[in-house]
Amino acid sequence: MQLTRQEILKLSVSVMYIGLLVDLGGAALFYLVGQFLRSQGIITLVPAESLDMLGYGLLAVSAAEIATIVVLKRRWISARSPQLRSIRKREVFYRQLKLMFATLFLVTLTPALYGFLYFVLGGTETLFILLIVATMIGYMLIRVRPNDLQKSIGSIELEDPE
Repeated sequence: MQLTRQEILKLSVSVMYIGLLVDLGGAALFYLVGQFLRSQGIITLVPAESLDMLGYGLLAVSAAEIATIVVLKRRWISARSPQLRSIRKREVFYRQLKLMFATLFLVTLTPALYGFLYFVLGGTETLFILLIVATMIGYMLIRVRPNDLQKSIGSIELEDPE
């Protein structure tokens, strides 16, 4: 039996909450830890010229990663995906789909991690926040939309729960 509209909506909401927890919570945690370390004097500000190239390089790598994540999402979360096609039980299907999205959300968190490392090395707070914004943009690009999920996996046949 195919997934109903209500099941897809429930699944997409739970996946969105996982993404918010990982991306927003992780980025906030990195920011708070960075601010704490700077307030304790553990991190000192280095002249900006020495870290500018590193910061811009990390920003470029983050943009490339986000583009790659969008491509991976389209490939992984589709009715043609071999990982999802081979699953017949609903519970296993839900777990596998949530795991796939959790992986994507964790990879989307890497710009915030890059920003944290840049900040710890003595970089500016501005670029750190810009990399956190890149994390949020990545979340917005790969978040689950019920209509897209219906189109991509709605045709997969699953066994009814017993």
